[in-house]
Amino acid sequence: LTLPGLYKGALGLDIDAHGRLYIANTEAKQILRYDPRAGQVDTVCGVDLVKPTGIRVDSTSGVLFIADLHAFKAITVTKSLPPTPPTLNMDLANLLCQDAEDTFSDVTFLAEGREFMAHCAIIAQRCPKLKDAINHSDGKPVALEVSYKCLVSALFFLYTDRCIVDQTTQHDLLAFADRYDVCRLKCLVEEYMLKRVNLDNVLETLRTAHRCHADRLKKACIKIVIRHFAILQGKIPSSGLAELPELLTELILSMPK
Repeated sequence: LTLPGLYKGALGLDIDAHGRLYIANTEAKQILRYDPRAGQVDTVCGVDLVKPTGIRVDSTSGVLFIADLHAFKAITVTKSLPPTPPTLNMDLANLLCQDAEDTFSDVTFLAEGREFMAHCAIIAQRCPKLKDAINHSDGKPVALEVSYKCLVSALFFLYTDRCIVDQTTQHDLLAFADRYDVCRLKCLVEEYMLKRVNLDNVLETLRTAHRCHADRLKKACIKIVIRHFAILQGKIPSSGLAELPELLTELILSMPK
């Protein structure tokens, strides 16, 4: 590390919580502070020094301790408190508490006969297709063909970018994400389902993946069906795949010759 300035027998060094370097410039009888972000060196004033040989900075209390020949001295420096954890996600999630007066909600969604209040500004920014649905609702509740639990999970994602999905919502949530072009949510749900495909659910998952244009999930399901075709063949007639002739054709064409 090359620092600007002239140093005479610098014997003490320490770094604060923000990466600023404190230097005991011993023969020059001064304490210097180098800020790498600003790229400059400043003199830290406060006391007369004889021969500072060691320093230690307490970032939390904002005190710089100096070993000055046979004495110990302390001077006040800028506190460098560690950054507090962000609260934006929690603050936005709190907007979904369903208290219209406290949260200033201005749009209502309807799923399975139950209402859920939200905010046009957030929905419009995060999901333009839902914005269009709101614009065509004439101020009435926007009815969505999803389960209420799926609606809550989807809106929670739009507000916080956090995906909460389980086996009871995965199919609905994937369909919601596909229908309303919420690409990141779709990728996260698809990844969740990919890790949980098995012989018991592969045909149902294949049908959902095809309808929701989830190509990675669909390819993985087709591979499993082909690999275990002898076991799954008897389940195909009752699986609903007959309603999707194009998918059956794709499955047949994927079979090894």
